[in-house]
Amino acid sequence: MMETTAQELTATRYQVRVTVPAEEASQHFERAYQALRKNARLPGFRPGKAPLSVLRQRFGDGVKEDVGNQLLQESFPKALAEHDLKAIGPPTLEEISIVEGQPFVYLAEVDVLPRFELQDLAKLELPKRPVEVTDEMVDSTLARLREANATLNKIEDANATLAHGLVGIIDYTGTVGGKPFEGGSGEGFAVEVGTGRIFPQLEAGIEGMHAGEVRDLTIDFPADYRKDLANQQATFKVILKEIREKILPAVDDDFARDLDHDDLNALKQSIRDGLTARITEANRRAYHAEIAEKLVALHPIEVPTTLLEGQLQMMVKNRVVRLLGEGMDADQVDKREAELHEELRGDAEQRARLTLILDRVAEEHSVEIRDEEIQAQLQKEAQEVGVTPEVLRQYYQSQFGSLDPLHDRLREEKAFDLCLAQATLKEVGEAA
Repeated sequence: MMETTAQELTATRYQVRVTVPAEEASQHFERAYQALRKNARLPGFRPGKAPLSVLRQRFGDGVKEDVGNQLLQESFPKALAEHDLKAIGPPTLEEISIVEGQPFVYLAEVDVLPRFELQDLAKLELPKRPVEVTDEMVDSTLARLREANATLNKIEDANATLAHGLVGIIDYTGTVGGKPFEGGSGEGFAVEVGTGRIFPQLEAGIEGMHAGEVRDLTIDFPADYRKDLANQQATFKVILKEIREKILPAVDDDFARDLDHDDLNALKQSIRDGLTARITEANRRAYHAEIAEKLVALHPIEVPTTLLEGQLQMMVKNRVVRLLGEGMDADQVDKREAELHEELRGDAEQRARLTLILDRVAEEHSVEIRDEEIQAQLQKEAQEVGVTPEVLRQYYQSQFGSLDPLHDRLREEKAFDLCLAQATLKEVGEAA
């Protein structure tokens, strides 16, 4: 019978000694040599007839390694189960003894999930967040819909000038130091004066122009602008092609029908429902953030090194990709990466701790994720990034080998929602 001992080194790392009886180990050796004898081709011997002594001499080291791996794979999970340990990552072998005819003995160290008791989720006290949609919010949305569905009528008066509230159709060509730059030119660009959607110097410069007029305008790019243009001065040649007046549609039943609603009341109700859904989801996200902070405070558990380092590596990698995308020089990114390992370690530890706690919540409440839920989430994410579900599925397969990240994210979301359902919601100002 296999003998095992487990010694706690830290709350998340154990030293496990395993002794597999000689009889059991010998059976593995016997089976290994039997299989080898059937397949080995040795000069001077017919297939399957090579003596065991010759096989040991020629293949003994390889057989010993294979048997050791088999015994380790079979025995180590059983040893962990005997001591109610759940490993994170593979073990590190400190000692190993494998001699044919003798017990197989090894000493291994392994990171394990910490043991902790899940606190009463009612201890999560959160400020109650109302879901209130006012008439003003509905009216504001209607105003944006009017803007989006406005028509632009050309002003034929040759004496008309581009003024506040009017729309100019312009062609423009920009240069820095006499040379054109990426994104510095365009044709038929619509600019509404007074909206602040373009550089203030440009907006001020085109105000008062007549249709057909050409102006040379100078702007100064700010320090936080694109890396290749920051702190530089550009000259734009601007041609005002047309002046147009924005005509907003009346807010009536016809307007509602143009937007695929039966009448204005139906449109307003649809807006109200949409706002309610958005506020509800925003509240849910805010609750989740507060729950995360409070869960970690309630469970000051030790984080296994393996889990911490994995979380840290992922966070650093994501930050590096973002820095490269923002145009940072590769040499600077390399230097920054070393700094990020220190800067993000605390956040990585907190995130890893939260993962352990949410996993326990999901486990104790028997959270399950159905296939149809995964497919629905895949469809949703694909729509958000503008690809087909199949393309996104292939991405997950190529990057992670499965849809497990999607499954884990859904499981975590359900764990958050369970916490929220059991949390104590208090009115703002209510005594604890």
